[in-house]
Order: sequence, then structure tokens, then C-alpha cells
Amino acid sequence: MDSYALELALRKQRLQFRSAALREALTVHLATWTQPVAAIDRVNLVIVWLRRHPVVPVAVIAVIAVSRPRALFLWARRGFFVWRALHRLRSMIESRLPL
Repeated sequence: MDSYALELALRKQRLQFRSAALREALTVHLATWTQPVAAIDRVNLVIVWLRRHPVVPVAVIAVIAVSRPRALFLWARRGFFVWRALHRLRSMIESRLPL
């Protein structure tokens, strides 16, 4: 085997070792994200289920409206303020992003 082929083989081996080390470091780094990502997945599953079964949230709201109308108005007001704040935040972010 000539020196050039030997040099290429050694370079390939070093790159393979470096890639293995980087994969291991990435695995360790991503391990800290497993619980938050799992929680986000669960929330997403609940949202998908609620979109497929819209009668359930409507029924819950109707029961709350009949049994505790004051609580319903309190939560509706809170929800409106949260929605408005998120809408303002989104418009602020979009106005500052370069297009």
C-alpha cells in the first residue's frame, strides 16, 4: 500500500472516530430534552383528540355554564386577556423579524 492510500485510510479512521464521539456527545446532550419533548407530545395528542371530538369541550363548557356561571365568566375573561396578550406578542415579533 502506498503512502497516499495509507494516509487516506488513517484520515478516514480519524474521521470515523470523531464522528462516533460527536454522535455520543449529541446523544448525551439530547437526553436532557426527552422529558420536555415527551410532555409537548402529550399536549399535542390532547389537542388532536379535542379537535377530533369537539363535543367534549363544548359539553364541559355547558356544564360549567349551568353549574357555575361566575367561574365560566372569570375563566373566559382570563382567556380573553391571555389571547390578546399572545396576539400582541406575536404581532410584535412579526414586525421585528426581517422578511
